[in-house]
Amino acid sequence: MVLKDFEQKGFVELSPMSEDKRNKVICFTATGKEYADTIISKLRKVELFVIEKMGIERMKQLNDSTALFVELFRKAGGKQDNETNA
Repeated sequence: MVLKDFEQKGFVELSPMSEDKRNKVICFTATGKEYADTIISKLRKVELFVIEKMGIERMKQLNDSTALFVELFRKAGGKQDNETNA
């Protein structure tokens, strides 16, 4: 629904993939790229502000903790609820 909305607003173009017509390739239009660039620019400024306030050491800890979380999540991913307590 989001992609259809973006397509109607002229932000993206959806084209069937040559190897599988059921799937689509999503490409930004010039208008869509301009719109995305304004959002990305604002997000980048906020991200840099947060990094500055947190400090490099806390950012490293956050990255390490997130990496551990993802690793453990993947390991437990194929297990049932009662098996994840191990």
